[in-house]
Amino acid sequence: MNDSIEHAELRYPRRWEFRVIGRDTGDLLGAVREVLGSRDHDLAPGHDSAKGTFHSLSVELWVRDQEDRDALFGALRDHAAVVYVL
Repeated sequence: MNDSIEHAELRYPRRWEFRVIGRDTGDLLGAVREVLGSRDHDLAPGHDSAKGTFHSLSVELWVRDQEDRDALFGALRDHAAVVYVL
């Protein structure tokens, strides 16, 4: 077994999908609007938890580079309406 870890090299720009999870779908939509502003993106409903406590949205958009991707992830993660980002 090789002890080195190989990482796939991602090429940018590329499409990227975030799963945004929170307690209220309307608040999640507002969070996505606040973070992305007028930036072009596709939005689709995700899954609800079995008890309906959590809801998710799929957000897909073009990211320019790793820094852009990380900044978007951080801004979504830090929004008060968002519980988790995948």
